[in-house]
Amino acid sequence: MSSIIGTDTESSAIGPRDSFTESLQTNISQIKRRLQNTGLKSENHTIGTETNTEISVVYMEDIVNKENLIKVLKKIAEINHPGFNDISVLKQLMDDHPLSPFPQYLSTVRPDAAVTYLLDGRVAILMNNSQAVLICPISFFELFISPEDLYNRWTTALLLRSLRFSGFFLTIVLTPTYISVLTHHPEMLPFNVLLNLQESRGRVPFSPVHEVLFMELVIEILREAGIRMPTEIGQTIGIVGGIVVGTAAVEASLVSNVLIVFVAISALLSFLSKSFVMSNASCSIRYIFIVAAGM
Repeated sequence: MSSIIGTDTESSAIGPRDSFTESLQTNISQIKRRLQNTGLKSENHTIGTETNTEISVVYMEDIVNKENLIKVLKKIAEINHPGFNDISVLKQLMDDHPLSPFPQYLSTVRPDAAVTYLLDGRVAILMNNSQAVLICPISFFELFISPEDLYNRWTTALLLRSLRFSGFFLTIVLTPTYISVLTHHPEMLPFNVLLNLQESRGRVPFSPVHEVLFMELVIEILREAGIRMPTEIGQTIGIVGGIVVGTAAVEASLVSNVLIVFVAISALLSFLSKSFVMSNASCSIRYIFIVAAGM
């Protein structure tokens, strides 16, 4: 059995610190330790024509929606794939809408979160050699709910959820709004604000859309570089790189200082969601809105 350790991907200030491991039996035992109920059922299946990977479908027999359970089991039975190194591959093969940028299954590494969803009548899918657990079905709003909300007072939890939900839409429209207002509708701004923006962009030779695309790509490069590097170096690259590149870009008159503020806020808002996949989805949608705003 694998040793149980904490998680860095879904850390919280309050609540349990343990997380799932790469051992299927260990993960099932963590759920059973919290749910000591005869209604807790698990069905084991083998997928992958070459790897013969073992998975387990876990649910509460007296609570689960039987129609949803049948759909999940049918999808698993229809999968024909040579091998699975992680449950993320299974998640993509089970998607109803492969072209959608939004996650259609909730992924968690926290046993307490998985148990909460099981008690709510959901189905959990566990895979051997994979730490994450898939939860289905889910709604769009549940992608903004953090397990930490369960341990906060309802007023605090409501505020945090509203902040995450609002942040998702703000990160999509903030920089596109900057482009559309400056390019097509400058009359929407108060005169003093417009004067400051024009003064900030006075020496910038690029149009707002090219200016925004340049800074957005720089942020993405810094983020990817920080992820690929060791943790200590990655944090330094993200902070120092952002400060140095942003300051140098403004001094070189490549971008305006107002845009630096908007791009930085937009990048921070994209990480408010607890799901990394949702953060990537917001970035993809933001680029579409940026191009549309320029057109």
